[in-house]
Amino acid sequence: MSDIVTPQQIQQAMDANPVEILRAIHKRIVDTEKLMTDYRNFAMNQQTDIEMLQERVAELKEKVDKIEEEKALPNEIKHDLQLEMFSPGLIVEPGLIEE
Repeated sequence: MSDIVTPQQIQQAMDANPVEILRAIHKRIVDTEKLMTDYRNFAMNQQTDIEMLQERVAELKEKVDKIEEEKALPNEIKHDLQLEMFSPGLIVEPGLIEE
């Protein structure tokens, strides 16, 4: 036996007027269509939310990349300055300094 209709519902359908059966079928169809419409709207809203979150993540990644680039720049400059300070022309070996 199917779980969709109970034995009591089958008995009611057998005893019912055909117009009542049609009304019940129509009500079930209308309820199903309403549920499908609600589901479709929910799915569309979820898709919109996902797209908005993806855009936000992309914006945040750009900001993080920009911040990392700004932090890297001073280190590069510092590194270049250190290289200039210790270039071979500036390094004096012990014993070469005249006293």
